[in-house]
Amino acid sequence: MFLDRRSDKHGQRVDAALEAEVAAEIRSGQRIRAEDWREPEPVGDDQHAPYPRGGPAPGIGEDLDAGEVEMRSELARHLDRNAFPADRAALDRALTARYAPEPLVGAVRDRLPGGRWFHNVDEAVHAMRG
Repeated sequence: MFLDRRSDKHGQRVDAALEAEVAAEIRSGQRIRAEDWREPEPVGDDQHAPYPRGGPAPGIGEDLDAGEVEMRSELARHLDRNAFPADRAALDRALTARYAPEPLVGAVRDRLPGGRWFHNVDEAVHAMRG
């Protein structure tokens, strides 16, 4: 039997009430609160602004291009955290066991340096850069 738990802190009734409270705001994409004090504070001078709509895709910055972000996403989709730390051979075995697409497995075999241990997907993608 599958038990759907939406939160570890609240019961199902409280979760449903909280979800209903913000449903209109999520659907509209606009602020719905009449009281200003209920609105989140704007971004401060020492904080980075979130990506604006139409801005760069999340994850693309000065260190990863769009292809590398795609590679990181594909690896993360086929590998879980239990696969790490791992070397190239262990990642190859994990991807093969999870029936990852052959181009992804081939990229790990060909581009990932041997003799190193990787602690997460991001380290592996950065090592593939060469």
